[in-house]
Amino acid sequence: GGGGGGLDPGIHRLLFRGRERKPTETMGELGVKPGTKLMLLETEESKQAKASAAAAVQMEEARQARQRQFAAQQQQPAPGPSAAPGPGPTPG
Repeated sequence: GGGGGGLDPGIHRLLFRGRERKPTETMGELGVKPGTKLMLLETEESKQAKASAAAAVQMEEARQARQRQFAAQQQQPAPGPSAAPGPGPTPG
């Protein structure tokens, strides 16, 4: 990679004086001096990708919770008449 200083252009936007830095421009070419304030923003694509990933995680967690609930229900005895032995038929 180039001398991007750890900024990923797919995730970050670097602005100086309201203008986005071109990938080929250096900070010196922009007129950035020590103590200058810069603005680092996250791209909309990155925000949307994070939101999609978070939604996928939530859906998977909900699916796993439903599986656990279903498994717990399968381990419980079915409601209904008890299987306790009662009086048998009387000999005739």
